[in-house]
Amino acid sequence: MTKARDLANIISGGFTESDIPNLSASKITSGTLDNARITLDANEIPNISTDKLTSGTIPDARLPATALNSNVDLTTLSASNLTSGTLADARFPSTLPVVSGANLTNLPSGGKIGQVISTNVSASNMFTTSSTSYVDVSSATVTITPSASSSKIFHNLTFWQGKTALNTTWYRIINTPSGGSATIIDGTGTSENETWGGSTSGNYLTYNFATNTWNYLHTTNSTVAQVYKLQMRVDSNSSYINRIGAGTTRTATFNWTVMEVLA
Repeated sequence: MTKARDLANIISGGFTESDIPNLSASKITSGTLDNARITLDANEIPNISTDKLTSGTIPDARLPATALNSNVDLTTLSASNLTSGTLADARFPSTLPVVSGANLTNLPSGGKIGQVISTNVSASNMFTTSSTSYVDVSSATVTITPSASSSKIFHNLTFWQGKTALNTTWYRIINTPSGGSATIIDGTGTSENETWGGSTSGNYLTYNFATNTWNYLHTTNSTVAQVYKLQMRVDSNSSYINRIGAGTTRTATFNWTVMEVLA
C-alpha cells in the first residue's frame, strides 16, 4: 500500500483494521478510551497493591463474607487504636485483673483515713471510783496529731463496767489541744453520757457487766497534737472498768481507737 493510497483511505473512510499496525499503549497519551473498548475480565487485571487504592470506598459486595458477617480475631490490635465509642460490659471479663491502688487516679479525697491511733488496756480492775465529781480514768487517754486542719477525728470507744450496788455512772471525753485549754467534746460543753442506770439490780447485780460503746466525730480545725481523756463519776456507791463488782475473776478489755478522717 502506498502513502497516497493510505491517505486516500483515511479521507474516504476506507480505513480498516489491516491498515493499523501494532500500536503500543504508550502512544495513547490523551483522550479517553470508551468503556466498550475495555474488558474487565479477571484474567486481564494484574495483581494490584492496596497502596494504589488512595480514594473511594470498596463496596461490601467486593469483600468476603468472613470479613463482614463473622467475628474477626483482632489479636494484634493496640488499645490505642480505640479512639471513640464505648466497650460493652459483656466485653469485660467477669473477674478483672489485680490493679495496684497507686494506679487509681482522680479519686475524691473526702473520707480517706489518714492515720489510726489506739489505746488498749486489758488489766483487771483498770479503774475504780466512788467519786460523785468527775475524775480522770487512769490509762484512758489517747493522743493524735491531725495532718490537716480540715480533718476530723473519729472516736470509737468500747469498754466494760461493773458496780457494787445499784447506781448511775456518767462519762465524758475531755479534749486538750497542745498549748490550749481543756474542753468537753460533746457539742454543748455541758452534756454527759449515762450508762447502766437502773437496768440491773437484785442478787446478781455485782456479777454483771455493762458494755459501753461510744462513737464521736470531733472537728479540731487544727494541726497540733490533740490529747483526749475519759472522765467518769457516779451518783452513789462504786463503779469499775474492766471488772465486775464482785471481784476480779471476770475481766474485760478497754479499747479506744481514734482515726483521722481527711476532708
